[in-house]
Amino acid sequence: MTALLAMMLFAGSARSAQPVEPEALMPRLELEAARVYPYQAITRQRAGRQGKVEAGALRWTCEGRECTAVGPDPEPRPDACKALAERVGALRSCAPAGGAGA
Repeated sequence: MTALLAMMLFAGSARSAQPVEPEALMPRLELEAARVYPYQAITRQRAGRQGKVEAGALRWTCEGRECTAVGPDPEPRPDACKALAERVGALRSCAPAGGAGA
């Protein structure tokens, strides 16, 4: 193992051995930080399910008439709101948290 590491660190011929940084041997992965956006849904009546609610691809938390979640889009997708309504009852709004929406 040590010999292999030495070979990788000093790539080239014996006469012109040049040190190579270990990072140069590893593929570089450029990862953009994953963004998440907060959502808020308000039900017309007390949510039919309280606590954790899986609806569509999102995990909501419902307390009273308010359900909150986070997702990958700036606004919740209509199908996410529809799926939540099917689980907890009719919604008054479903929008980015702190914003107005239908």
